[in-house]
Amino acid sequence: MESTLDQYTDKAEHYSKLKERDWVRVVERPTVLRALGDLRNLTCMDMACGSGYYARQMKLLGAAEVIGVDYSPQMIELARSLDDLSITYLTQDCERLEELGMPEYFDVVFGGWMIPYIPSVERVSRFAQNLRSVVKPGGRTVQLFGNENRFSSGNVVDLMDAMGQRFEANGHVPRDGDPYKVIIGATGDSPGVELINHYYTHPTIKKCFMEAGFGECKFHSIVLQAKTTAEREKYREFVEDPLITVFEAKNV
Repeated sequence: MESTLDQYTDKAEHYSKLKERDWVRVVERPTVLRALGDLRNLTCMDMACGSGYYARQMKLLGAAEVIGVDYSPQMIELARSLDDLSITYLTQDCERLEELGMPEYFDVVFGGWMIPYIPSVERVSRFAQNLRSVVKPGGRTVQLFGNENRFSSGNVVDLMDAMGQRFEANGHVPRDGDPYKVIIGATGDSPGVELINHYYTHPTIKKCFMEAGFGECKFHSIVLQAKTTAEREKYREFVEDPLITVFEAKNV
């Protein structure tokens, strides 16, 4: 199985184009931005930043300093090429944030699709502990990942949705840490890019973060920001049966 780094080595530009899709504008971005809240004069990190999409959003929300961190040098190179907001980008394994040498530095740390790449509950727990080490007391983390309910029935196979992604489960009721395949950008002309994610329930994620010392954990409801009635109807299922989860926890 490819490592997380290998999955992105030659796919940076393809992956970054996902943020151009309508569903990001209508569902993902407004949900994430509401959870991030007022960032004026705060110090923020976009971990697993990819092309820097949310790093730029955080800066536009008024953050005083934004640092984007990603394990893939190709992603960091792409993020730097797109940056015109004086954001700092660093290459670093996001499971080992303590190696940054920035203890209790950040007011807010956002993680976009980081947790699904962690292959076991034990490593999610260590990830939460290392993440807490760089968050100021009273600071927060906001994490974006897939919604467990889309896979808990055990029969989600070849689900093609408005995100432009196909999810392939293993035909059984999944357990925490079980892998599933995500194919992004698949069209009639292209097979898309294959990635391996891992399934976790909401109670497991909450437990890992609380045991790491976080508190005031909550899962945010989905925000739908449609321009037209037709667009609202198209994405209605994203509210009723979301494909994403936005989780927030505070370093108490």
